[in-house]
Amino acid sequence: MGRKKKDKSLPFVMVEKWIMNTSAWKELKGSSVKLYLFLRSKTCGDVDTAKTKIFEMPYSIMEKEAGLARSTIRNSLIQLENMGFIDLITKGGLRSGGLSCNEYAMSKRFINYKKDNFEKGEMKKEKGVFGWGFGAGWKKKQKASMKIISA
Repeated sequence: MGRKKKDKSLPFVMVEKWIMNTSAWKELKGSSVKLYLFLRSKTCGDVDTAKTKIFEMPYSIMEKEAGLARSTIRNSLIQLENMGFIDLITKGGLRSGGLSCNEYAMSKRFINYKKDNFEKGEMKKEKGVFGWGFGAGWKKKQKASMKIISA
């Protein structure tokens, strides 16, 4: 019988004090902090080397392992990208005949948050047909009605 391979990843995610003292970190919602720590634990531990590592993570895995709802994940990804914690590298969807995930990379743009040289993120919540929802395909549900037709 062979030996079991040891998991070489650290059992914790280190967030440096200088990150927690930035204005961007202080404005993050709790669910965004939770998702950021989850993504950092899956990609790598250090912010400096994370930029070179592009990762893709399906929503199903984030839902199951991070314990967040799909809409919460979407809102947290938007906030993390707009505040400079992650960068959207490639937008997913139907490419090359199959579904693909968005590709992200960890970023250090949050250092310049609320400064003149801050590069704002591109992701935003899209309004639906009636001003709610994420896509233009969402419509209000019609109430069922019954018509009486005389013979």
